[in-house]
Amino acid sequence: MLDNIYENFSDKGLKQALAVYGGLLISAVTIPIVILAVEYFLNDKISFNKIMIIFLVILFWSLFNIDYLKKRLKTNEKSE
Repeated sequence: MLDNIYENFSDKGLKQALAVYGGLLISAVTIPIVILAVEYFLNDKISFNKIMIIFLVILFWSLFNIDYLKKRLKTNEKSE
């Protein structure tokens, strides 16, 4: 599935996509922590809302893409 998405990308494009997904991964981890901390200080409890599912989906999608892009860049470097 990811092969179809990235088949026309150059090495530079793959590295840029890797950087974007790295930033998205950091955001998908830090934003829910901040939301949960603020919720804890305001309500004295933590509840995992439906919005946290969105962050989990973004987290896993970013992880899969980062793993794929790293493997693809390694194979491109070996073939050159």
